[in-house]
Amino acid sequence: MKSPTSTFSPGYPGRARFAEILDLYQRELGDDDPRTANAHENLGVVLGSLGDHKAAETHLLAALGIRETALGPRHPYVATTLVNLGSTLAEHGALARAQPYFERALKLRRSLYPPENRSVVDVLFNLALLEGLQRHHAAALAKLEQVAA
Repeated sequence: MKSPTSTFSPGYPGRARFAEILDLYQRELGDDDPRTANAHENLGVVLGSLGDHKAAETHLLAALGIRETALGPRHPYVATTLVNLGSTLAEHGALARAQPYFERALKLRRSLYPPENRSVVDVLFNLALLEGLQRHHAAALAKLEQVAA
């Protein structure tokens, strides 16, 4: 999950630019190109930071679909998109919907990296926060103990 302070102000002028880039990539590269997935991801992150969580989720799901198809379901970029989806949903208050994305990202990152890798630890910490927010304190503590190990 992202910090409480948004990276982008509500009137962020780059929002339109990110949308233009996505349109350009779709026209020039096609809807299934991994670079188009990057544009969806970037726009989704911006929209989520601006509070437009529904549009953010739409773009992040598009990025996930493209990446899983073009790069394979075990690619590190797939894990990044899963984390961004989980973060967006959690920020919107959809904690139960966010959890499966974080869990998939954790499983994938554990298959790619050693347990002490920051990519693994960050997802564990996000899951611990999510569990705590849902009042699943024992599960949150177990994950925090894994982070500290």
